[in-house]
Amino acid sequence: MLTLNRLPALDVDRGRADRIRDRCHRALERPAPGPTAPFGSRLVESALVVGVSGIYLADVVRRALAIFRP
Repeated sequence: MLTLNRLPALDVDRGRADRIRDRCHRALERPAPGPTAPFGSRLVESALVVGVSGIYLADVVRRALAIFRP
């Protein structure tokens, strides 16, 4: 704690703080960007992911049953 007490106290330049604050406010007031991909391509991508995941899950179950089935 003694080391922290030896640190100098610094203050931010008021003009610089105002410029940074204004820039942040402008960035927050901008409208959010729209979707980057058209709806159809997102639908196809989602369907593809679900399909591949289903095939993978079916293969895992098949292999587990092959090991534990008498």
